[in-house]
Amino acid sequence: MAALGSAAPAAFSFEAVVGALFSRLDLGVPRFDATGIVRLRVDDGSVNLLDDGRGHVLVEAVAGRVPEDASARRVWRAAFLRQVPGLLLVNEAGLFLRRQASAQMLIAQGRYRLRSGELEHLEQLIEDVLAQAERHGRLLGDASRAAPRASVPAPETESEVMIFRL
Repeated sequence: MAALGSAAPAAFSFEAVVGALFSRLDLGVPRFDATGIVRLRVDDGSVNLLDDGRGHVLVEAVAGRVPEDASARRVWRAAFLRQVPGLLLVNEAGLFLRRQASAQMLIAQGRYRLRSGELEHLEQLIEDVLAQAERHGRLLGDASRAAPRASVPAPETESEVMIFRL
């Protein structure tokens, strides 16, 4: 099991963990954008790695745009609900809706505890997030798997919320 090394608090900072992951994967030095997000491209997918400020790395990927048309949304929702329960038993990534600009997006997200020091777990979490985004992106019919933009979460007054996580 690859650990980060010393138990000093700095060894478990977001920057140190992401740096250790990039080193382990032989990706060079990670580039943090102005908001502190690191974008990681894996095959055809992308994830954002960001610090949640509470001791976790958030791993996020956009699955796709939720249909705006009410009829198409009902069809998607029914297909989504048939697939999700079984997948959550074998995948650590959760799914939630986020408003980005004028569209509602389905986001796959996982949380990695900074102090765990188990980079294999972070790698697996990235794979889980990408797998959820890919599967549900196909379901949504959205070919783009771009990493999500930094945004403010949708207001709690949204009339439709679905969160699945075990």
